[in-house]
Amino acid sequence: MEVVAQYATWYNVAYLITGILIILGLKYMSSPKTARFGNRLSMAGMLIALIATFRAGRRAVARDHRRARSSALPSGSISARPSR
Repeated sequence: MEVVAQYATWYNVAYLITGILIILGLKYMSSPKTARFGNRLSMAGMLIALIATFRAGRRAVARDHRRARSSALPSGSISARPSR
């Protein structure tokens, strides 16, 4: 569980940085002189968000596959005689 909490913390930090970069990007896009810089800040924020989202999705899919595999293992309650 500690590993999951550690990754959740990093994802939250990544999304916090994303929000800050996008807000700053919008602020800089209000002036024609700084619009390119604002665009780059926003793009960097979205790149961080995409990487964090895809990594979180990959971990969730891997966790679900591990759970499905462990639940598909035969249990000790299988009998040779059919139930009536």
